[in-house]
Amino acid sequence: MSCTDIQCVFGTAYAISVPIFGMDACTETTRAKRITIMVEGDPAENPFLSLALVGAMAECTSGAGCCLRVHQLATGYTAADQNCAVRGAADISDMVMAVGFAFTDGVKEVSACHKNTKFGIIDVGATEAGGGDNVAGVTFKEDEAGFLVGIIAGQVTASKKLHVVAGAEVPSVVKYANGFRLGVEGVCPTCTVGVTYTGVFDNTDNRGPVAAQAAMA
Repeated sequence: MSCTDIQCVFGTAYAISVPIFGMDACTETTRAKRITIMVEGDPAENPFLSLALVGAMAECTSGAGCCLRVHQLATGYTAADQNCAVRGAADISDMVMAVGFAFTDGVKEVSACHKNTKFGIIDVGATEAGGGDNVAGVTFKEDEAGFLVGIIAGQVTASKKLHVVAGAEVPSVVKYANGFRLGVEGVCPTCTVGVTYTGVFDNTDNRGPVAAQAAMA
């Protein structure tokens, strides 16, 4: 596939640059190793994203010959916009790090035609994200964390009825919920565990509280 197959109108705000205080930012004259972090959502409001940036800033410094850009997907983006945002980042970077499964298709398509750019993606395996030699996937054992919480919940519950209100039904979240259920069952075989996926990771339309109230009814 050629990158020209990804039709983009450059100048359109597919993604916006996010200034981060204390960051060694890339400029037009930078000759250092250039890394772009791609995020979906506001790092100031999302601990997962903010910690990703803290880690990047700790390692990518001017002293290490490295500079950072942070690109946040614009509100209301489409799949085509996302691909163009990843392509735009790849055009100006030595490495693109995409934080979250939402970037899977963009990394898969763009990495295939930017062979000299390295790509990393969080919460997605390298094979799912294209499987090229220039792609690295970072996944976690979310089920283990869920299992430990499930053990605690199973030991303290009085009703023996437990429910998980989760975000989007994606592999990392499903793993966490499954781990929770197994943890509960390990210490409370007579407990029941339900799961509701709201489909979002924020409180859009008050979905989280509504789902929680329904589960407790």
